[in-house]
Amino acid sequence: MGARSGRGRRGTGSGGLRRWGPGATLHSLAHPAASLVGAVLCGLGLPLPLITTATEVQKRAPAHLLGRATATANTLMFAHTALGQGAGAALVTALDPRAQYLMTALLAATTALTLHLGRRTWRGR
Repeated sequence: MGARSGRGRRGTGSGGLRRWGPGATLHSLAHPAASLVGAVLCGLGLPLPLITTATEVQKRAPAHLLGRATATANTLMFAHTALGQGAGAALVTALDPRAQYLMTALLAATTALTLHLGRRTWRGR
């Protein structure tokens, strides 16, 4: 999507979040078809920011530090999963799962908007 569409790395990452946000919203609905479409959108959107981040680390890290930089990036991208599982288990008892999906959709939309607006003003590599 990124290089072919001319959106670049940030565009690819934000594009994935733009798919994942509506997917989480649809997944929170009670209708089975909407939930299925939401799950597909989540599945299509979530890998794009992860791949974009891994590619960015590989391009920017010096060759002699690539292993350490990749390990650190993977820790930052995936270690929160363990914390999220504990927090999610606690939230399930306190909140309806649909409210949790809507909160994640709002966070995804906010992040995608931030990446999209930052892409216009960012003058980096």
